[in-house]
Amino acid sequence: MKPEEFRTLPEFGLGLTDMTKHASGSDASLPKDSDDPGGLRNRIERFRPRLLAFVGKRAAQVWFRHFHSKAKIGYGLQIETAGDTALFVLPSPSGLAIRYWDEQPWRDLAAMVKSR
Repeated sequence: MKPEEFRTLPEFGLGLTDMTKHASGSDASLPKDSDDPGGLRNRIERFRPRLLAFVGKRAAQVWFRHFHSKAKIGYGLQIETAGDTALFVLPSPSGLAIRYWDEQPWRDLAAMVKSR
């Protein structure tokens, strides 16, 4: 898909959102108070996705610290959920995160989605 086609994602059962709605940039440049895990939780409760994938570990760490008091997380499907929503953590595709890149979690997510 082309980036400008993002509005068609719901036709495929997909949606996009983020933890930080009012700031942008690299993880290191985001203000500490820019994350809104409560807002993300509200969107999860409103739209009730079967699965939510964090693309990049930073936002996932904010979520898991806030709602599960969990400091360390790995990539892949997590034991914790957000209600009925499964939570999955993926490595960031950003060039700034190249040292963390691993294709396998992306393949695992694709297999999981296909099996549902």
